[in-house]
Amino acid sequence: MPTITYKEETPASASDKEPTAVVYLRVSGTGQLTGPSAEGYSIEGQRDACQRHAQQLGATIIREYVEPGRTGTNTRRPALQHMLSELAELQADYAIFYDLSRVARDDFDALWLLKEIEGTGAKLESTLERTDQTPAGRLLYTVMAGVNAFRSRSDAQKVKMGLQRKFEDGGAIGKAPIGYLNTRTRVEGREIRVVEIDPERGPLVRMAFEAYATGNFSITEIRDLLDESGLRTRHTPKCAPAPLSRTQVHRMLSDEFYIGVITWDGAKNPNGRHAPLISQATFSQVQQVLKSAMLGGNRTRKHKHYLRGSLFCGYCGRRMVFHRVSGKGGVYEYFGCLSRQGKVKCEARHLQVHEVETAVERYHARVALTERDLEVVRATVERYAKEQVATARRESDRHRHRLQDLQREQQKLLHLFYNGNVDEDVLASEQDRIKTERTQASRWIELATHDVAETKQALEEALQLLTDSDLRYRQATPQTRRLINQALFDALLVRDEDVAEAKPSRWVTEIHRIALSHEARTPDRRRKARDPLSGAAGFNKAKMVRRVGLEPTRPFGQGLLRAPRLPFRHRRA
Repeated sequence: MPTITYKEETPASASDKEPTAVVYLRVSGTGQLTGPSAEGYSIEGQRDACQRHAQQLGATIIREYVEPGRTGTNTRRPALQHMLSELAELQADYAIFYDLSRVARDDFDALWLLKEIEGTGAKLESTLERTDQTPAGRLLYTVMAGVNAFRSRSDAQKVKMGLQRKFEDGGAIGKAPIGYLNTRTRVEGREIRVVEIDPERGPLVRMAFEAYATGNFSITEIRDLLDESGLRTRHTPKCAPAPLSRTQVHRMLSDEFYIGVITWDGAKNPNGRHAPLISQATFSQVQQVLKSAMLGGNRTRKHKHYLRGSLFCGYCGRRMVFHRVSGKGGVYEYFGCLSRQGKVKCEARHLQVHEVETAVERYHARVALTERDLEVVRATVERYAKEQVATARRESDRHRHRLQDLQREQQKLLHLFYNGNVDEDVLASEQDRIKTERTQASRWIELATHDVAETKQALEEALQLLTDSDLRYRQATPQTRRLINQALFDALLVRDEDVAEAKPSRWVTEIHRIALSHEARTPDRRRKARDPLSGAAGFNKAKMVRRVGLEPTRPFGQGLLRAPRLPFRHRRA
């Protein structure tokens, strides 16, 4: 906030009263507020110069206006506007500025301010430039206003050019978001500004991303979680540390800076020099959850259900929402298509919650793998992992020798540069090439350290969800059921009281593809074609006759979703 200092005013009584003056002090940015005091050295230096100038004029300073961290390229400055509004009432004889660049950085604004100040009966004074109402004084003021405007625009162009170069090089522009710190380091004797992960706030920000990626939390719940964990904004000269708001949390979850992307002037550079705080997979999942929440599926509600966000209408494909209605006889819970709330009405009716829960339980029996399928998947993945690890180890041996060659090349290149045989452009180009090859070589060496046992352990954890999936699902708590559904399916399409189709997760699709490909290679003449939905051989009357409910039935086939069949092997009942 601008600082305004009041001093005792001399009463206006006689014509021989002492002249009075007001002082305006300004710095452009908070970076100039350096020093032991809050105002910094620049403001204190301007005040001393203005006081000496007032003594030379024989004037008494009756009011002081301080504007810390405000640009002079416009007149929308609180302290400046306050001074203009009070000048006529104070009847000050002088308005003293340190120099004319403190008045304004735009030539039109400088001329407008001169007219406003003189319109109150005061005279504009500068401690460095001599300005008066003579033609020469007005000419000097006009020339200096044009010079200040030219310098401001020229400096702005230079700054923009430097920021453009920094952006192309992957440097962060401006203040780093919460979870990072703007620091300085020394490289080859030069001090440069860098962005590093905040050891205090960084883990909390990562926790917020990982929690929201599960789909179990809303923006409000994430905000409360961060508040309870002690996450606060950084202390600034103007703002004290405070908890994040919902808007700040949403902005944080949408910021690509956390995955290493620099955004500036509408452009994006994915090769930021700062270390990513969030993985690309987690960030993509968070954006999907945010998009789903915008469509109305995961908004904060008083009543929740573990199936919300996983169910979609089998007729129109829109999301199904949870309703709890109080009526005669008690409270009724339903799942209804979101399209029924809009202008275009979907023909799907509301379904009772217990019917949908039972349908999802039945569908889990379809995705389970047999013992033979599990053996096939284990053998296939283990064989592939052994091949990959063997390849990685061969490549790592080769790249270890390559790392030694790169180190010798770099030493030779630096030796030629110090002797003046290589210019800076060639040095920078070769350094980038060596850095790229070294990164690739280190990656192969890192891959070689992985063992087949790690892959088998991860596979077993995944296959546990596909082993007796229906039994495991029925015995799970509602919260665990929600996690299982999110792990196995991206979407469950509900039609009437049954799950008609499902969109499995990518890893589930790949596992079933491995099992089906092995079965296709196994000759079995006794095996008959089975219907993917019913799990039984032969005719399926359930596909011809619709189930009758409380509401009138619709013509057969009307509005049915033509979704592709899934690669699920359904077990016989």
